[in-house]
Amino acid sequence: MRLLFLTALLIVCAGCANRVSRERFYQLCDQANATDRIVQSLPGRVFYQGTKNDFDYFLIDPSLGVSDQVAVKMGEISEVRRRFLYSRRRDRWVFLEFAVPAAPVESIWDPIWPSEGPPN
Repeated sequence: MRLLFLTALLIVCAGCANRVSRERFYQLCDQANATDRIVQSLPGRVFYQGTKNDFDYFLIDPSLGVSDQVAVKMGEISEVRRRFLYSRRRDRWVFLEFAVPAAPVESIWDPIWPSEGPPN
């Protein structure tokens, strides 16, 4: 019986969004991209899920790791241009492009040898 209760509690809490400050939101976005610096072709993604109870909801989805749903006070994230009611339907979510890191100066496709060529 106790196991059933704990399982139900885990399922209910798994859907809860963490309420975070504007600064913490941007830290989480940076962390989602920091884990992906090795895999630049798969940067972390941030989706706006909608607004509910005076909070904007976001899904921070690093390509390497576990997604995190967060809620920020409505209006604190200026990148949200058009607000709509919160939705669980992924096809309604809006991708926020600010969260994509800039391309690195050096990429894995750069030649191994400098312009002079390989050593003799």
